[in-house]
Amino acid sequence: LKVWEEAIDLVVEIYKEAAKYPKEDKYGIISQIQRAGVSIPSNIAEGSARGTNPDFIRFLYISKGSIAEVITLLSVAAKLEITNQESVDVIIEKLIRIDNAIFKLINTLDK
Repeated sequence: LKVWEEAIDLVVEIYKEAAKYPKEDKYGIISQIQRAGVSIPSNIAEGSARGTNPDFIRFLYISKGSIAEVITLLSVAAKLEITNQESVDVIIEKLIRIDNAIFKLINTLDK
């Protein structure tokens, strides 16, 4: 799935962004951002493998929740001046595109 591929690429960007954060925060916001980021394509894959549309849709909604979590965590990082708003905005824009693609996929599967 194209949306899964885009989500995988985004995880790489999220890890690169988190690598810029202070090392002393390794188990705080960095860890949360990474886990939530990986959850996006992971839930797309798991839902797809379940074999039923209702299961797939349920996991797609979990992916959407993870997107909201990453957006929130990145916004907090920018507010705390751990990172700059510009780099956060680039990732958030991609997260929103993936979220929209997941929403379209849900609507297609729900027919």
